[in-house]
Amino acid sequence: MSIIDSSYFVEDISVPNISGSHPAASVTLASLNRAILTYERDYLTRLLGPTLYDEFITDLAASEPWATGLRDELRDTTNLISPIAFYVWYYWMRRNATAITGSGAAEAKHENATTVSPAVDMCEAYNKAMRMTWDVIDYLNEHADDLPSARVTESNWLHPINPFGI
Repeated sequence: MSIIDSSYFVEDISVPNISGSHPAASVTLASLNRAILTYERDYLTRLLGPTLYDEFITDLAASEPWATGLRDELRDTTNLISPIAFYVWYYWMRRNATAITGSGAAEAKHENATTVSPAVDMCEAYNKAMRMTWDVIDYLNEHADDLPSARVTESNWLHPINPFGI
């Protein structure tokens, strides 16, 4: 059960061609859904630790109050905003910025268009995910007594990044 879905990928983190009957839309949507499954779990495991993550998923299915409260903290269903979506989009873009071919990585060329690096937008999305994650951590700290086990947040990913890698 995912916390977010493809509807969260709008505005700054828009993913084109995920709706409609064109075959490319179904391929892009399938790719995005795989990224959601992979990177949502990665995000939540880093945030909660493996034990609390498993308890969260189990208790969310059972509608336990602590789990539904955390889910609601992790997503804004009215404005379609979530730190998970920004985190997933960053990794989805990172994976799709180049195409892997039989002779290595390649960048697509478009007629009558100039290809630009998505690095700045990717960094902005990742950094927004991190800022929002600190709010979720504050929420978890405030509700620590409600959690079924201790939270073990990885700290090595909770920092801003920039396009220069410094």
